[in-house]
Amino acid sequence: MASKGFRHLIHKSAILFTLLGGTAHCFAYSDDTHYTASFAIALAFGFGWEQSLLIASANQAVDTNVFTKPTIHTGLGRGATSNEVRQFEKCGASLGLSLQDYYFHCFSPVADKRGERSSVVEEHLKSLEANANELIDNSNSQKSAEATTRALVAIGIYLHCQQDSWSHSSYGDHAVGHIADDIIGQSPDELPRYPTISRKALAETIDKLERFREKFGLKRPTPTKEELGQLVNALIDEPAGHNKTIPVPDRKICNQKATEYWVARLIKAYPELYDQSVPADTYEYTITPVVYETVYELQKGPPQPRVVAESYLINWPCQELFAKAFPEIRAKRRPDTQSFHNITRTIDWADPVHLSFVKLPPEKLPLFKVQLSVNPVFNDKSDYER
Repeated sequence: MASKGFRHLIHKSAILFTLLGGTAHCFAYSDDTHYTASFAIALAFGFGWEQSLLIASANQAVDTNVFTKPTIHTGLGRGATSNEVRQFEKCGASLGLSLQDYYFHCFSPVADKRGERSSVVEEHLKSLEANANELIDNSNSQKSAEATTRALVAIGIYLHCQQDSWSHSSYGDHAVGHIADDIIGQSPDELPRYPTISRKALAETIDKLERFREKFGLKRPTPTKEELGQLVNALIDEPAGHNKTIPVPDRKICNQKATEYWVARLIKAYPELYDQSVPADTYEYTITPVVYETVYELQKGPPQPRVVAESYLINWPCQELFAKAFPEIRAKRRPDTQSFHNITRTIDWADPVHLSFVKLPPEKLPLFKVQLSVNPVFNDKSDYER
């Protein structure tokens, strides 16, 4: 497919978002990026608790609203089954991506490479960013709750496409998106899958939210690049010595807990960022010493290790992630070995480690009403050819 026709379509189209209100609950596959990370980064740049919640919820809502969510054949992880896809094909329907996949999820309509965005996607992102900036200007001039809400929703919609543009790179011009990779458990929407690409996505999210913050005129202090980098590392890195990817359900829990720990540190270090009118739901967790014993029994075979006492933060890989990402936790990990006759005792955590968390608020997903108007344009005959 030539790119010219798609560019004309986007330039000649108007998509208007009407916030209908209400909430919906979902378990979207990439909510650790679209919701969790986006909320934390927005909060870090001074958007306030409720404003950050709206940005992150609008971002996540793109995956759930009927007018914006991916079509059934863009990923099995979003509710479709392989049998449903086969039935879909038997109906004689053409299998391919739809306009909403290009517009809201930044699939490229032309071939592209992994980790590189096509010029079509770049141009489309500029239009979404320009729309968000225009609505921010309206909010600054009108100073109304409705205008501010529209601006924050537009930021969330832009961030969704911006983040997807990286994970969906290399699937341009693919009729079924990344369905094949989803089936074999290689979904690009998992942050640790392609760490270099995921770092590009989150680095750009940080950069854009900082720019939106400046346009809003927010003056609150912001964390350092090193502090922001700790969050990124916690979301993407694999634990030291862990050769395989952590299973997706466990990894999502780890990322949620890591973000809640990072937000608790953020609020403690920068209390000006936190809206005191919103009570934080805090909780504590203590990592107690993990003790292993290796028992040497004479003339009865090799040593037999056993766990004497253990208390993990969710699970062992998750605890390893915390120790790797956050230096204050890593500093408290003091392995120790003690020997008693035929027993060697290894203590991985010599002292208890007390951790504080701030529970993230539940999603408040806005419901979108999308109005699409397309002006007819004439294209050369090479456009839309398949």
